[in-house]
Amino acid sequence: MEALKKLAAGVYGDSREVAVYDTVNEKSNSLYDHYKILTEMHAPLQGRLVLDIGGGSGAEVQSFLDAGVRRYVCVDINKAMVARLLERFGTERRVKAYCKDMAEIKITEVGRPNNSLDEISPEESDFYPCMYDRINLSWSLAYIDDAEFLDVFRKLKFLMHRPDGSLVFTVPHPIHDMGLADPPDYHSRGLRLYAAGDKEGFPIFYRTIADYVNIPIKAGFKLEQMVELEAHADDPFADSVRFPDGSRYPSRLMMKWVHDW
Repeated sequence: MEALKKLAAGVYGDSREVAVYDTVNEKSNSLYDHYKILTEMHAPLQGRLVLDIGGGSGAEVQSFLDAGVRRYVCVDINKAMVARLLERFGTERRVKAYCKDMAEIKITEVGRPNNSLDEISPEESDFYPCMYDRINLSWSLAYIDDAEFLDVFRKLKFLMHRPDGSLVFTVPHPIHDMGLADPPDYHSRGLRLYAAGDKEGFPIFYRTIADYVNIPIKAGFKLEQMVELEAHADDPFADSVRFPDGSRYPSRLMMKWVHDW
């Protein structure tokens, strides 16, 4: 797992590579109306507090700000990505970013003796239980293996506000990424090498749709909505050789989750 995290932290590791990623990622997201669909799934956003796990260089930040969020906090393991986000939105008072692994986040204890804001660090003040109205994860789940997958969802459940909080994640669709195996294999979970744009062979953790459904349920979430976006021929992240020409298959899987009372 540590090796996977180090590789994820090093993908697009300098400002030049991040700039290339921004251009390619913007084209890809635009093809799928990703920002529009994402904010619709999170709606309403006016006045809400948003936690974005794996927010990268901030591709989605403006959509959240335009929708009227009160605060946007990003957590990402990649230093170059976080630096780019702060370069773009550092003067926006509603935006804050942390460069760290999700597993490193410690939820602040609410009932500790003599607890006051003066005694709490800026980071601690961003991770109270039930603090966030909306939690977003775009692609970051592909860098988390099964050893931590359930624990991450349990932690996010503690951070999500009740009763109207929601979590939305976007992942590469397993039907799309089963082609990363040779021959294509839907059921074999584990690390697979992914080619995206000018990057060849960085790892993701492949899992099935059943995994993406059953593990959040086990953590206490309830599935409210699922969206499957069809692969687009002009997507710079697509690999057309995975499937025969003319085949149609979903490229992205998006799920919205709420508390299961």
